[in-house]
Amino acid sequence: YAGHGVQIGGSNHLIGTDFSGSDLEALRRNSMTLDRVRDVIAKAGPNAGILLIDACRNNPFTDKGLVEQGLIRARGGAGLLIAYATDPGNVAYDGTGQNSIFTASLLEHIATPDLDIRLMLGRVRQQVVLDTNGRQVPWVEESLLGEYEFAQQTAEAAPQDETSADLAFWR
Repeated sequence: YAGHGVQIGGSNHLIGTDFSGSDLEALRRNSMTLDRVRDVIAKAGPNAGILLIDACRNNPFTDKGLVEQGLIRARGGAGLLIAYATDPGNVAYDGTGQNSIFTASLLEHIATPDLDIRLMLGRVRQQVVLDTNGRQVPWVEESLLGEYEFAQQTAEAAPQDETSADLAFWR
Protein backbone atom coordinates (compact mmCIF):
# COMPACT_ATOMS: atom_id res chain seq x y z
CA TYR A 1 0.00 0.00 0.00
CA ALA A 2 1.29 3.45 -0.86
CA GLY A 3 -0.76 6.40 0.27
CA HIS A 4 -1.59 8.24 3.45
CA GLY A 5 -1.77 6.56 6.81
CA VAL A 6 -2.70 7.98 10.20
CA GLN A 7 -3.42 6.70 13.66
CA ILE A 8 -6.72 7.61 15.27
CA GLY A 9 -7.41 6.51 18.81
CA GLY A 10 -4.89 3.67 18.76
CA SER A 11 -5.88 2.34 15.34
CA ASN A 12 -4.08 2.71 12.00
CA HIS A 13 -6.18 4.09 9.14
CA LEU A 14 -5.20 3.91 5.46
CA ILE A 15 -6.47 6.80 3.34
CA GLY A 16 -6.39 7.29 -0.41
CA THR A 17 -4.09 10.00 -1.70
CA ASP A 18 -7.08 11.80 -3.24
CA PHE A 19 -8.87 12.31 0.12
CA SER A 20 -9.75 15.97 0.54
CA GLY A 21 -11.82 16.04 3.74
CA SER A 22 -10.82 18.29 6.59
CA ASP A 23 -12.33 16.80 9.75
CA LEU A 24 -11.83 13.66 11.81
CA GLU A 25 -15.26 12.17 11.03
CA ALA A 26 -14.69 12.44 7.27
CA LEU A 27 -11.29 10.86 7.79
CA ARG A 28 -12.84 7.89 9.60
CA ARG A 29 -15.58 7.43 6.97
CA ASN A 30 -13.14 7.53 4.06
CA SER A 31 -10.43 5.27 5.42
CA MET A 32 -9.87 1.59 6.03
CA THR A 33 -8.31 0.33 9.22
CA LEU A 34 -5.20 -1.77 9.04
CA ASP A 35 -6.96 -4.20 11.40
CA ARG A 36 -9.63 -4.78 8.75
CA VAL A 37 -7.01 -5.45 6.07
CA ARG A 38 -5.21 -7.86 8.39
CA ASP A 39 -8.50 -9.66 9.19
CA VAL A 40 -9.32 -10.10 5.49
CA ILE A 41 -5.88 -11.60 4.88
CA ALA A 42 -6.26 -13.93 7.87
CA LYS A 43 -9.70 -15.04 6.67
CA ALA A 44 -8.27 -15.85 3.20
CA GLY A 45 -5.77 -18.16 4.95
CA PRO A 46 -2.66 -17.77 2.78
CA ASN A 47 0.58 -19.53 3.69
CA ALA A 48 2.12 -16.07 3.98
CA GLY A 49 0.26 -12.79 4.32
CA ILE A 50 2.49 -9.88 3.37
CA LEU A 51 1.65 -6.18 3.78
CA LEU A 52 4.14 -3.58 2.56
CA ILE A 53 3.03 -0.19 3.85
CA ASP A 54 4.54 3.09 2.69
CA ALA A 55 2.01 5.30 4.41
CA CYS A 56 3.37 7.11 7.42
CA ARG A 57 4.30 10.43 5.95
CA ASN A 58 3.67 13.75 7.59
CA ASN A 59 0.15 14.96 6.83
CA PRO A 60 -2.10 17.99 7.44
CA PHE A 61 -4.20 16.10 10.02
CA THR A 62 -1.17 15.77 12.28
CA ASP A 63 -0.37 19.46 11.82
CA LYS A 64 -3.95 20.35 12.87
CA GLY A 65 -3.68 18.10 15.94
CA LEU A 66 -6.49 15.79 14.76
CA VAL A 67 -4.34 12.65 14.71
CA GLU A 68 -1.01 11.51 16.08
CA GLN A 69 2.14 11.39 13.95
CA GLY A 70 2.97 8.19 12.07
CA LEU A 71 1.46 4.77 12.57
CA ILE A 72 1.42 2.50 15.61
CA ARG A 73 2.44 -1.14 15.86
CA ALA A 74 -0.24 -3.51 14.62
CA ARG A 75 -1.04 -6.86 16.12
CA GLY A 76 -0.44 -9.68 13.72
CA GLY A 77 -0.94 -13.40 13.56
CA ALA A 78 0.94 -16.52 12.56
CA GLY A 79 1.98 -16.36 8.93
CA LEU A 80 1.77 -12.56 8.64
CA LEU A 81 4.47 -10.02 7.82
CA ILE A 82 3.83 -6.27 7.98
CA ALA A 83 6.62 -3.99 6.73
CA TYR A 84 6.32 -0.26 7.39
CA ALA A 85 8.31 2.49 5.67
CA THR A 86 9.44 3.68 9.10
CA ASP A 87 9.30 2.83 12.80
CA PRO A 88 6.17 3.42 14.91
CA GLY A 89 5.27 7.06 15.48
CA ASN A 90 7.79 8.44 13.01
CA VAL A 91 7.50 10.03 9.59
CA ALA A 92 8.64 8.42 6.33
CA TYR A 93 10.21 10.72 3.76
CA ASP A 94 8.85 11.12 0.25
CA GLY A 95 12.22 11.35 -1.49
CA THR A 96 12.98 13.30 -4.63
CA GLY A 97 11.88 10.99 -7.45
CA GLN A 98 8.68 9.24 -8.44
CA ASN A 99 8.89 6.91 -5.42
CA SER A 100 9.56 7.42 -1.74
CA ILE A 101 12.95 6.50 -0.30
CA PHE A 102 11.45 3.27 1.10
CA THR A 103 9.74 2.22 -2.14
CA ALA A 104 12.81 3.04 -4.24
CA SER A 105 14.92 0.80 -2.02
CA LEU A 106 12.25 -1.90 -2.04
CA LEU A 107 12.20 -1.87 -5.85
CA GLU A 108 15.97 -2.19 -5.90
CA HIS A 109 15.98 -5.35 -3.74
CA ILE A 110 12.66 -7.14 -4.26
CA ALA A 111 13.73 -8.95 -7.46
CA THR A 112 16.87 -10.50 -5.94
CA PRO A 113 16.50 -14.22 -6.71
CA ASP A 114 16.12 -16.68 -3.83
CA LEU A 115 16.47 -14.01 -1.13
CA ASP A 116 14.17 -14.62 1.84
CA ILE A 117 11.79 -11.70 2.37
CA ARG A 118 13.19 -11.02 5.86
CA LEU A 119 16.73 -10.67 4.49
CA MET A 120 15.48 -8.57 1.59
CA LEU A 121 13.70 -6.21 3.98
CA GLY A 122 16.89 -6.04 6.08
CA ARG A 123 18.73 -4.78 3.00
CA VAL A 124 15.95 -2.25 2.38
CA ARG A 125 16.18 -1.07 6.00
CA GLN A 126 19.95 -0.68 5.77
CA GLN A 127 19.74 1.33 2.56
CA VAL A 128 16.95 3.62 3.85
CA VAL A 129 18.82 4.27 7.11
CA LEU A 130 21.94 5.20 5.12
CA ASP A 131 20.00 7.33 2.62
CA THR A 132 18.26 9.30 5.40
CA ASN A 133 21.26 9.56 7.76
CA GLY A 134 19.36 7.51 10.33
CA ARG A 135 16.21 9.67 10.33
CA GLN A 136 14.04 6.87 8.88
CA VAL A 137 14.21 3.25 10.01
CA PRO A 138 11.88 0.82 8.20
CA TRP A 139 10.07 -1.44 10.65
CA VAL A 140 8.99 -5.07 10.22
CA GLU A 141 6.60 -7.09 12.35
CA GLU A 142 6.48 -10.71 11.29
CA SER A 143 5.55 -14.20 12.29
CA LEU A 144 6.06 -16.03 9.01
CA LEU A 145 6.19 -19.79 9.19
CA GLY A 146 8.76 -20.75 6.59
CA GLU A 147 10.90 -18.95 4.06
CA TYR A 148 9.46 -16.87 1.23
CA GLU A 149 11.00 -14.89 -1.59
CA PHE A 150 9.51 -12.64 -4.24
CA ALA A 151 11.86 -13.77 -7.01
CA GLN A 152 13.03 -17.30 -7.65
CA GLN A 153 16.18 -18.34 -9.42
CA THR A 154 15.60 -18.71 -13.16
CA ALA A 155 16.04 -22.08 -14.86
CA GLU A 156 19.03 -20.79 -16.85
CA ALA A 157 20.84 -19.93 -13.62
CA ALA A 158 20.09 -23.31 -12.00
CA PRO A 159 23.10 -25.30 -10.75
CA GLN A 160 24.51 -27.70 -13.34
CA ASP A 161 26.11 -30.42 -11.22
CA GLU A 162 24.05 -32.96 -9.26
CA THR A 163 25.27 -31.94 -5.77
CA SER A 164 24.57 -28.24 -6.35
CA ALA A 165 21.16 -29.04 -7.82
CA ASP A 166 20.33 -31.19 -4.77
CA LEU A 167 21.41 -28.43 -2.36
CA ALA A 168 19.38 -25.85 -4.30
CA PHE A 169 16.34 -28.13 -4.20
CA TRP A 170 16.52 -28.55 -0.42
CA ARG A 171 17.12 -24.86 0.16
